[in-house]
Formats: sequence, C-alpha cells, structure tokens
Amino acid sequence: MASSAAANLWVLLGLGIAGVLLVVRRLRRPVRPDNGAFVARLDLLPPPQPPPPQARHPLTGLCFAIADA
Repeated sequence: MASSAAANLWVLLGLGIAGVLLVVRRLRRPVRPDNGAFVARLDLLPPPQPPPPQARHPLTGLCFAIADA
C-alpha cells in the first residue's frame, strides 16, 4: 500500500510541475491582436479630404459694353 501511495504522489507531483510549465509558457507568449483566429485584417482609413475651393475667375463682376462704335 505504501508503494502505491508513493507512486500516486510522484504522478501528482509530475502533473503539477507540467501544469506550471504550461502556464508559464502560455504567459510568456505575446498576445496576438487576432487571438489566433484566421481573420483578414481590415484597416479603416479616414475619408478623403474635400477638394480645395476653386479660385474665382479674375473677370467675374466686370461689365463690358460693346457700344463703342
């Protein structure tokens, strides 16, 4: 009976150490932004800037008379 209890103790000790090693390895690994899922990244860009206002034509607002003759 004592040998089976010692064997059980060694098994539990080995499983505990293996569990600790797995947790430490998991915590050392950097977290990926997609959490390991197969996801196509979609980066949203800001809307394009509006075009600049058109310059006024230099002759607007002038009146021309054709009655010179």
